[in-house]
Amino acid sequence: MAEYVNIINDYTTVIDDTFYNLALVRKERHYFTPNEPGLTYYSRGFDIDTTGIENPLVAYSSVCATAYYGMSPNSVTLSVTALNQQGIPNAVANLNDPTKYLDVYIFGKPKDNTPNVGMKIWDEQGKLVFDANHKYMRPYRTYIENVNYTPSNSNMRNVSLTFDSNKTYAVFPLGRMFYGSVVTPDVNIYSSVCAVVGNTAYISSGIVGYEADDFGFGWGVCKHRYFFIDVTGY
Repeated sequence: MAEYVNIINDYTTVIDDTFYNLALVRKERHYFTPNEPGLTYYSRGFDIDTTGIENPLVAYSSVCATAYYGMSPNSVTLSVTALNQQGIPNAVANLNDPTKYLDVYIFGKPKDNTPNVGMKIWDEQGKLVFDANHKYMRPYRTYIENVNYTPSNSNMRNVSLTFDSNKTYAVFPLGRMFYGSVVTPDVNIYSSVCAVVGNTAYISSGIVGYEADDFGFGWGVCKHRYFFIDVTGY
């Protein structure tokens, strides 16, 4: 329960002294620069460092289908693929174009590292709760695919979502390929797949897979789920 500050809107608590909003810690841009010129790439991997970030959340936008491929206590690996089962235009050409890129937005509990200017709130232990100098996460919408995973290509569908053209978006896939909990600190997590191109999101649909959505195996039954974030101006 909040002891001395409680700011609410029409729906829920926005700020109190026990509640933390996630803020943008860092944005990274990874260009698809070839490691070996002349080689055609069908997948690329990028390791994202989350060292020192409390409660990190790694969101991304990319012109090619991208998924979480692995994680460790201090990093997340993103896999970008041109093995295109999402119906994304020019997937192979884009992944081999050094002017194209993957944007990564790393959110976490904000640090008390800005000047004491503007509105700042601390809890009774002196830990930062809110700082108006930070760029906080702006949830846009969620999407849950209405068909279950299947270990067969027969149910695969190309699905795209269209958003407000005046904004910029990133995605945090919520679906996992495997049924059950992750209990080890070093694992492959095999998330649902998504590309965000302008105001259009191309998503996985109806089939298990960590990047190409064409793998013929899986455990359990799940649905693809996505959390989209407004990153306009970030």
